Amino acid sequence: TDYDLMVLTNGDSLMIEGAILRQQHILFNIAGEKPQLTMPKSRVKSIISKYGEVMYPWGCIQWILNSKLF
Repeated sequence: TDYDLMVLTNGDSLMIEGAILRQQHILFNIAGEKPQLTMPKSRVKSIISKYGEVMYPWGCIQWILNSKLF
């Protein structure tokens, strides 16, 4: 797959791209869609990269440092 997987606390999951972590929420795009959406961190159980790495919550510091934000 070419997208990351966002797993929500209610068990649902979303195929996403372009996720950006903020203090209280995560900005992202649904796979193949243009509008950017916002999800409170309290509703996100995990984000798993397209390579199978857990990016949130465990790897979020490395994810931010390796992102294109800097």
